[in-house]
Amino acid sequence: MVIALSLYDKLNSIIVPLTLPMFCCNRGNLSSKPKADRYTSALLALVVVLILSVATSVAQEAPARHLEDFPFEEIDARIQSKILSFERAESLLAINELLQSDFTQEQLNILKVYKLQALVESELYDEALLLSEELLKPLDVDPELEVKVLLERTLLHELLGNMPESKKDLNRIERLFEQEQLSKGDLYGRYLYRLSSWYRVNDRRQESIEWADKAVKFGLQNGFLNVGATGYLLLGLNAEPDDFEAKRTFFKNGLRLWKHASNEPGKVNMYNLLSRTHYEEGQHELAMIYNDSSLQIIDREKAKKDRPRIYKHRSKVAEAMNQLDTALYYHKLYAQEALSALQRARNIKVKEIEFELKREKAILENIKLETQLAEASRKENYFVVLLGLGAFFLLCLGLLIITLASRNKKIRDQNTEIKETNHELTANIAEKEFLLKEVNHRVKNNLAFIQSLIAFQLDQSSQKETTVNLESLNNRIHAIAVLHDQFVSANSGTGKKEIPIASYIETIASAQVMTHHGKVDLIRKIEDIKVNLETAVPLGILINELITNSIKHSDPIGSKLVIEIVLKEMGNELRLDYRDNGKAFELNPEKETLGLYIIKTMVLQLRGTMNRIDSNYSINIKRR
Repeated sequence: MVIALSLYDKLNSIIVPLTLPMFCCNRGNLSSKPKADRYTSALLALVVVLILSVATSVAQEAPARHLEDFPFEEIDARIQSKILSFERAESLLAINELLQSDFTQEQLNILKVYKLQALVESELYDEALLLSEELLKPLDVDPELEVKVLLERTLLHELLGNMPESKKDLNRIERLFEQEQLSKGDLYGRYLYRLSSWYRVNDRRQESIEWADKAVKFGLQNGFLNVGATGYLLLGLNAEPDDFEAKRTFFKNGLRLWKHASNEPGKVNMYNLLSRTHYEEGQHELAMIYNDSSLQIIDREKAKKDRPRIYKHRSKVAEAMNQLDTALYYHKLYAQEALSALQRARNIKVKEIEFELKREKAILENIKLETQLAEASRKENYFVVLLGLGAFFLLCLGLLIITLASRNKKIRDQNTEIKETNHELTANIAEKEFLLKEVNHRVKNNLAFIQSLIAFQLDQSSQKETTVNLESLNNRIHAIAVLHDQFVSANSGTGKKEIPIASYIETIASAQVMTHHGKVDLIRKIEDIKVNLETAVPLGILINELITNSIKHSDPIGSKLVIEIVLKEMGNELRLDYRDNGKAFELNPEKETLGLYIIKTMVLQLRGTMNRIDSNYSINIKRR
């Protein structure tokens, strides 16, 4: 259509200047022209008609440029294919655009059911509930449409944990099949496995198995592969926890059906479940193979759905196989995809809000147009309006006064409500601050109690190695307890979220040195730096382990052990230099002590780098 209009505009720009002189001539002048000129004018008029006819045919044959320009049957098929694929959540945007087009009410209801499925997939549960109520509100709802909506709402209530409402909808579906004499097709199969799922969630395993078995038989007898596959899935989930062979038999049967149905999300789900059963049984190689199958489908379809959980499971399998680099790599991919999924969910939520605003704006525009039409009608009756102008003016004035009075009352009521709400919020904040103080107090008491238990165990222990290990554990707990005290003190009434690191390190180091009664000298060169809790905890544990390591293992040159701690700020990083006067010693790479493991772990947690020469450590830490 756009192409034809463009062509029509260009033809007008050429033809109108040519024909305008002919049609502008008056009647007398035209009759005075020679016959040849009149024949020429008639010929030009005929050419114009032919060209306009060609332009109209081009417009009719121009291909549709938007989805709403296709026949509704094709639109229905396309949306349905998206709903059955990985694009169910993403199809929400296309459905919203179609809902603004000029379709019949029956066609709009079909699109709204698809939207309901997409809303559930996108975890927009509030919007889904509202839409389901809108679809079920009319008294003359089509029974088949009602069943479709109730099936989605049953799942929705199940996801929200509202089991009584979910069962009410299932009972309503059963009555519709009995009373309306609906044909038992695909919808009835979906009802069977939704009923099985309800019993499974409510820990009624035997009933769930019976309904899942009915779903399998119904799906296989009537050629509804998705119904049969879902029934097998539920049978597998209901199998005994340690009966892995039975689970895999059901899951493989479901996988076979989903392959026949070309249901890619179903295949990914079954591959993932098979991988998990092998993982739980300790067959990590097979678990990795099935996980690879899931990833191949995900990558081939360029799907975002299910990618985070596939990556997370792959990381667990790789870790179990001691492939730590692979495990870390896929764990990072899992974190990235989980973040991307959250962002996509937010974007979908924003688009849904924009759609609602756009729909409300359209309603307001319609109201505006209706107002303009009413105004035009009033202008046509101008003289009648003049006769009643005085009365109309008085009426408007009265309405204005009433409106202003009503608005003022509403504003006063709103102000009163806001004051009451502020009062409640203030009371709420005070209560939460009190509860937070109580929690901090209990944490402090619990840490002190743990230290007391360790001290008691130290008194009871006679083995030197046990005593040393308990003292190290006590020092680590002391480091956390000191941080907790200082963090609570620093944030008690200020809202700040950082603490001065100098006093924290001073307390930890002094506690270590004091236990050795003058045998250790401590030199501290710590700048006035404030850090948040995520930096303070691992940094305190790191320094505690370094001091413990020096006291336990160093052979000092001289009569005293001298420890020097230097901490300074360098742009976006912190630089920690730690050294003692102990003699150099070689580390055994095959036997890493717990202390060194903790040191390396804390440096990694701080996203830092460490360089060790003899007894000197240089550590760069990125600030959070």
